[in-house]
Amino acid sequence: MRHSRKEVVKNMSAVIACMLLVFFGADPVNLSLQATTPLASDSTNHVQGLAVDGKRFFLSSVDKGEKTGWVYVIDRDTYKIQKSIRLALGDQYHPGGMQLVDDFLYVPLAEYRPKSSATILKIDTRSYQVHFVARVEDHVGAVAVAKDGTMYLANWDAREIIILEPDGKVREKKLNPTSTAYQDMEWHEGKLWGTGHTSVNNRPTSVIDVIDIDGWEVAQRFTLSGKTTSGNAHFGREGFTKEGNILWFVPEDGPKSTLYKFQLP
Repeated sequence: MRHSRKEVVKNMSAVIACMLLVFFGADPVNLSLQATTPLASDSTNHVQGLAVDGKRFFLSSVDKGEKTGWVYVIDRDTYKIQKSIRLALGDQYHPGGMQLVDDFLYVPLAEYRPKSSATILKIDTRSYQVHFVARVEDHVGAVAVAKDGTMYLANWDAREIIILEPDGKVREKKLNPTSTAYQDMEWHEGKLWGTGHTSVNNRPTSVIDVIDIDGWEVAQRFTLSGKTTSGNAHFGREGFTKEGNILWFVPEDGPKSTLYKFQLP
Protein backbone atom coordinates (compact mmCIF):
# COMPACT_ATOMS: atom_id res chain seq x y z
CA MET A 1 0.00 0.00 0.00
CA ARG A 2 1.50 3.29 -1.10
CA HIS A 3 1.26 6.54 0.87
CA SER A 4 1.41 9.98 -0.62
CA ARG A 5 4.40 12.19 0.18
CA LYS A 6 2.07 14.44 2.18
CA GLU A 7 0.91 11.48 4.29
CA VAL A 8 4.52 10.34 4.88
CA VAL A 9 5.57 13.80 6.04
CA LYS A 10 2.52 14.01 8.30
CA ASN A 11 3.28 10.59 9.80
CA MET A 12 6.95 11.46 10.30
CA SER A 13 5.98 14.71 12.04
CA ALA A 14 3.70 12.80 14.38
CA VAL A 15 6.48 10.31 15.20
CA ILE A 16 8.97 13.13 15.89
CA ALA A 17 6.43 14.90 18.10
CA CYS A 18 5.90 11.70 20.09
CA MET A 19 9.67 11.21 20.45
CA LEU A 20 10.08 14.74 21.73
CA LEU A 21 7.22 14.25 24.17
CA VAL A 22 8.85 11.09 25.51
CA PHE A 23 12.30 12.69 25.71
CA PHE A 24 11.30 16.03 27.17
CA GLY A 25 8.16 15.02 29.09
CA ALA A 26 5.64 17.82 28.70
CA ASP A 27 5.83 20.27 25.81
CA PRO A 28 8.39 23.07 26.30
CA VAL A 29 6.97 26.17 27.98
CA ASN A 30 8.18 29.58 26.86
CA LEU A 31 8.97 32.24 29.47
CA SER A 32 9.21 35.93 28.60
CA LEU A 33 11.61 38.42 30.14
CA GLN A 34 9.99 40.30 33.04
CA ALA A 35 12.64 42.77 34.24
CA THR A 36 16.18 43.96 33.54
CA THR A 37 18.51 45.45 36.17
CA PRO A 38 22.16 46.43 35.48
CA LEU A 39 24.54 45.56 38.30
CA ALA A 40 26.17 48.60 39.89
CA SER A 41 29.73 47.44 39.22
CA ASP A 42 32.04 47.06 36.24
CA SER A 43 34.42 44.62 37.96
CA THR A 44 32.49 41.35 37.75
CA ASN A 45 34.98 39.80 35.27
CA HIS A 46 33.89 36.58 33.50
CA VAL A 47 30.61 35.61 35.21
CA GLN A 48 30.04 31.94 36.09
CA GLY A 49 27.33 31.27 38.72
CA LEU A 50 24.51 32.90 40.67
CA ALA A 51 22.68 32.33 43.98
CA VAL A 52 20.26 34.38 46.06
CA ASP A 53 18.85 34.82 49.55
CA GLY A 54 16.48 37.40 51.06
CA LYS A 55 19.02 40.23 51.14
CA ARG A 56 21.81 39.30 48.75
CA PHE A 57 22.80 37.93 45.39
CA PHE A 58 25.98 35.87 45.17
CA LEU A 59 27.86 36.01 41.86
CA SER A 60 30.90 33.88 41.01
CA SER A 61 33.39 34.91 38.34
CA VAL A 62 36.91 34.28 37.13
CA ASP A 63 39.76 36.64 36.24
CA LYS A 64 41.81 34.47 33.89
CA GLY A 65 44.62 36.99 33.57
CA GLU A 66 45.15 37.13 37.33
CA LYS A 67 44.35 33.43 37.77
CA THR A 68 41.87 34.30 40.48
CA GLY A 69 38.28 33.33 41.19
CA TRP A 70 35.79 35.56 42.98
CA VAL A 71 32.46 35.35 44.72
CA TYR A 72 30.80 38.75 44.93
CA VAL A 73 28.17 39.50 47.55
CA ILE A 74 25.66 41.95 46.01
CA ASP A 75 23.09 43.98 47.93
CA ARG A 76 19.54 43.38 46.64
CA ASP A 77 18.47 46.98 47.21
CA THR A 78 21.41 48.84 45.64
CA TYR A 79 22.84 46.10 43.36
CA LYS A 80 26.29 47.15 44.60
CA ILE A 81 29.01 44.73 45.65
CA GLN A 82 29.13 44.49 49.45
CA LYS A 83 31.99 42.04 49.71
CA SER A 84 34.47 40.24 47.44
CA ILE A 85 35.68 36.76 48.37
CA ARG A 86 38.88 35.68 46.61
CA LEU A 87 39.19 32.00 45.65
CA ALA A 88 42.38 30.35 44.37
CA LEU A 89 44.01 27.00 45.14
CA GLY A 90 47.09 26.83 42.94
CA ASP A 91 45.92 25.99 39.42
CA GLN A 92 42.33 25.80 40.64
CA TYR A 93 40.90 29.30 40.28
CA HIS A 94 37.83 28.83 38.06
CA PRO A 95 34.62 28.95 40.18
CA GLY A 96 31.39 27.73 38.62
CA GLY A 97 27.66 27.44 39.10
CA MET A 98 26.69 27.47 42.78
CA GLN A 99 23.87 26.51 45.12
CA LEU A 100 22.89 28.06 48.44
CA VAL A 101 21.73 25.50 51.03
CA ASP A 102 20.57 27.08 54.29
CA ASP A 103 23.48 29.40 55.21
CA PHE A 104 26.13 27.65 53.10
CA LEU A 105 27.04 28.48 49.52
CA TYR A 106 28.47 25.49 47.64
CA VAL A 107 31.03 26.53 45.01
CA PRO A 108 33.20 24.40 42.67
CA LEU A 109 36.74 25.70 42.09
CA ALA A 110 38.42 24.05 39.11
CA GLU A 111 41.40 24.26 36.84
CA TYR A 112 40.63 26.28 33.71
CA ARG A 113 40.68 23.29 31.36
CA PRO A 114 38.69 20.10 30.74
CA LYS A 115 39.65 16.75 32.26
CA SER A 116 41.53 18.40 35.11
CA SER A 117 40.65 18.69 38.80
CA ALA A 118 38.41 20.66 41.12
CA THR A 119 37.68 21.30 44.77
CA ILE A 120 34.15 21.70 46.10
CA LEU A 121 34.00 24.47 48.70
CA LYS A 122 31.25 25.84 50.88
CA ILE A 123 31.14 29.42 52.12
CA ASP A 124 29.41 30.27 55.38
CA THR A 125 27.31 33.27 54.32
CA ARG A 126 27.17 34.54 57.92
CA SER A 127 30.93 34.73 58.51
CA TYR A 128 32.17 34.31 54.91
CA GLN A 129 34.59 31.61 56.04
CA VAL A 130 35.47 29.09 53.32
CA HIS A 131 35.37 25.35 54.08
CA PHE A 132 36.64 22.31 52.16
CA VAL A 133 34.02 19.76 51.06
CA ALA A 134 35.58 17.41 48.48
CA ARG A 135 38.23 17.05 45.80
CA VAL A 136 37.20 15.81 42.35
CA GLU A 137 39.45 14.43 39.61
CA ASP A 138 37.76 16.32 36.79
CA HIS A 139 36.83 19.88 35.87
CA VAL A 140 33.60 20.90 37.63
CA GLY A 141 31.59 23.75 36.13
CA ALA A 142 28.53 23.63 38.38
CA VAL A 143 27.30 22.02 41.58
CA ALA A 144 23.74 21.34 42.76
CA VAL A 145 23.03 20.04 46.26
CA ALA A 146 20.03 17.92 47.25
CA LYS A 147 18.33 18.16 50.64
CA ASP A 148 20.08 14.98 51.82
CA GLY A 149 23.50 16.44 50.95
CA THR A 150 24.00 14.52 47.71
CA MET A 151 25.92 16.67 45.21
CA TYR A 152 25.42 16.72 41.43
CA LEU A 153 28.41 18.08 39.52
CA ALA A 154 28.57 19.04 35.85
CA ASN A 155 31.98 18.61 34.25
CA TRP A 156 33.30 20.60 31.25
CA ASP A 157 30.34 21.29 28.90
CA ALA A 158 28.28 19.05 31.22
CA ARG A 159 29.11 15.95 29.21
CA GLU A 160 28.86 13.99 32.45
CA ILE A 161 27.08 14.51 35.74
CA ILE A 162 29.18 13.30 38.67
CA ILE A 163 27.17 12.32 41.74
CA LEU A 164 28.87 12.66 45.12
CA GLU A 165 27.78 11.31 48.46
CA PRO A 166 27.47 13.89 51.28
CA ASP A 167 30.93 12.79 52.49
CA GLY A 168 32.45 13.66 49.09
CA LYS A 169 32.89 10.13 47.75
CA VAL A 170 31.89 9.49 44.13
CA ARG A 171 28.66 7.49 43.96
CA GLU A 172 28.47 7.30 40.17
CA LYS A 173 28.90 9.17 36.92
CA LYS A 174 26.11 9.56 34.39
CA LEU A 175 26.06 10.86 30.85
CA ASN A 176 24.14 14.09 30.40
CA PRO A 177 20.59 13.06 29.36
CA THR A 178 20.59 15.91 26.81
CA SER A 179 23.07 17.65 24.52
CA THR A 180 22.81 20.93 26.48
CA ALA A 181 26.06 22.15 28.03
CA TYR A 182 24.61 23.22 31.38
CA GLN A 183 26.36 26.30 32.76
CA ASP A 184 24.64 26.42 36.14
CA MET A 185 22.54 23.88 38.05
CA GLU A 186 20.43 23.81 41.20
CA TRP A 187 18.32 21.29 43.10
CA HIS A 188 14.66 22.15 43.70
CA GLU A 189 11.48 20.17 44.41
CA GLY A 190 13.31 16.86 44.18
CA LYS A 191 14.67 17.54 40.68
CA LEU A 192 17.78 18.90 39.02
CA TRP A 193 17.39 22.26 37.25
CA GLY A 194 20.00 23.11 34.63
CA THR A 195 20.41 26.12 32.36
CA GLY A 196 22.26 26.36 29.10
CA HIS A 197 22.16 27.44 25.49
CA THR A 198 21.14 24.89 22.88
CA SER A 199 19.33 24.47 19.56
CA VAL A 200 15.54 24.23 19.53
CA ASN A 201 13.90 23.77 16.10
CA ASN A 202 17.26 24.70 14.53
CA ARG A 203 17.33 28.01 16.42
CA PRO A 204 19.83 28.86 19.19
CA THR A 205 17.77 29.06 22.38
CA SER A 206 18.40 29.45 26.09
CA VAL A 207 16.64 26.78 28.13
CA ILE A 208 15.99 25.54 31.64
CA ASP A 209 15.74 21.76 31.83
CA VAL A 210 14.11 20.08 34.84
CA ILE A 211 15.65 16.63 35.12
CA ASP A 212 13.92 13.72 36.86
CA ILE A 213 16.81 11.87 38.49
CA ASP A 214 14.90 8.61 38.89
CA GLY A 215 14.26 8.20 35.17
CA TRP A 216 17.30 10.35 34.27
CA GLU A 217 15.31 12.29 31.71
CA VAL A 218 13.99 15.80 31.18
CA ALA A 219 10.59 16.11 32.85
CA GLN A 220 10.05 19.70 31.69
CA ARG A 221 11.83 22.22 29.50
CA PHE A 222 11.41 25.99 29.65
CA THR A 223 12.61 28.24 26.84
CA LEU A 224 13.56 31.88 27.45
CA SER A 225 12.62 34.75 25.15
CA GLY A 226 13.57 38.41 25.16
CA LYS A 227 16.69 40.46 24.55
CA THR A 228 19.72 41.09 26.73
CA THR A 229 21.36 44.50 26.88
CA SER A 230 23.97 43.04 24.54
CA GLY A 231 21.25 42.53 21.95
CA ASN A 232 21.07 38.72 21.98
CA ALA A 233 18.91 36.16 23.75
CA HIS A 234 21.68 34.14 25.41
CA PHE A 235 20.19 34.22 28.92
CA GLY A 236 21.34 30.68 29.74
CA ARG A 237 25.02 31.29 29.07
CA GLU A 238 26.21 31.61 32.68
CA GLY A 239 24.66 32.40 36.09
CA PHE A 240 21.20 31.13 37.07
CA THR A 241 19.27 30.78 40.31
CA LYS A 242 15.70 29.91 41.27
CA GLU A 243 13.82 31.76 44.02
CA GLY A 244 10.32 30.34 44.40
CA ASN A 245 8.64 30.95 41.03
CA ILE A 246 11.23 33.57 40.03
CA LEU A 247 14.21 32.69 37.84
CA TRP A 248 17.23 35.02 37.84
CA PHE A 249 20.01 35.10 35.24
CA VAL A 250 23.29 36.96 34.79
CA PRO A 251 24.71 35.89 31.40
CA GLU A 252 27.04 38.80 30.65
CA ASP A 253 30.53 39.61 31.88
CA GLY A 254 31.57 42.91 33.42
CA PRO A 255 31.25 45.77 32.73
CA LYS A 256 27.89 44.84 31.16
CA SER A 257 26.75 42.35 33.81
CA THR A 258 22.97 42.60 34.10
CA LEU A 259 20.38 40.76 36.17
CA TYR A 260 17.40 39.35 34.22
CA LYS A 261 14.16 38.17 35.80
CA PHE A 262 11.73 35.54 34.49
CA GLN A 263 8.69 34.03 36.21
CA LEU A 264 7.38 30.48 36.12
CA PRO A 265 3.67 30.04 35.27
